[in-house]
Amino acid sequence: MTAGVMAAAGMTACSSGASRPATPDATSPSVSSPAFDVSSYPDGTSTGARGTLTPRRGRVVVTQNGSTLKDLDVSGTLVISADDVTVRNVKVRSSDYWAVFIEGTGTKIEDVTVVGDRRSQACIGDNAGHSTFRRLDLSGCPDGIKIGNGSSLEDSFIHDLGTFPGAHNDGVEFSGNSGITLRHNTILNPNPQTSAVFIGVGTQPATRIVVEDNLIAGGGYVIYGPQGRPGTATSSRVKVTDNKFSTRFFPTGGHYGAVAHWETGDGNEWIGNIWVEGPTAGAEVTLGGKSP
Repeated sequence: MTAGVMAAAGMTACSSGASRPATPDATSPSVSSPAFDVSSYPDGTSTGARGTLTPRRGRVVVTQNGSTLKDLDVSGTLVISADDVTVRNVKVRSSDYWAVFIEGTGTKIEDVTVVGDRRSQACIGDNAGHSTFRRLDLSGCPDGIKIGNGSSLEDSFIHDLGTFPGAHNDGVEFSGNSGITLRHNTILNPNPQTSAVFIGVGTQPATRIVVEDNLIAGGGYVIYGPQGRPGTATSSRVKVTDNKFSTRFFPTGGHYGAVAHWETGDGNEWIGNIWVEGPTAGAEVTLGGKSP
């Protein structure tokens, strides 16, 4: 591995505002005992770095293809500027714009803790896409991760997002629009803006998206999208299935409701999404009072 000092480039995607849209939203009852045992979903005991870590201070930059970075405690920023890099059992503590910034393809990040700051943009900026993320513990930043095309996030814990007046928080925000998978994560946004999962990505239609078997709560809406900006083509093959919606922060899942800007596209599916708590715990999360 070769390390040096370099500045991380900014990503083109940015958090979008979440003023309450005139979109039908699902509703949920107030919090009561959970209808499901959610202990199998990721939390701080099953994610992040463990054991003895070697301290590193400042900016750590990986420039050699195929490198492996492991067992470090980084106080600064981690920049991945090479392809096919593996990062395993690393903790990053940062107040920089990006705590972890990826500009090489084929990155694999596993068992990593990122503790950011409300002054940061996101804990992870997946600029290049085609990355694999497993068992991450992300907190402190306004956004947990901005995830790129062809990337997947699994078995991870996003929580305690940093905020400030006027912030637009997202647990996961899509900076790409295709081939993205979120599976079996806990994604919690205790703030009233913007979402736990933000699928919409500006002027490009979302396609081949999977959001499956996640425990999700909070934000203005728990799920925001996949409808893009006016004039954007209709999304397709967006599958939001078998997720557990929690009312732990707001009685309607998010501050305004469970979902906004959903659209019926070619192959889009909203199936098997269930409320965890409340008098109708176990019932399906629906759009506009009926199943989509």
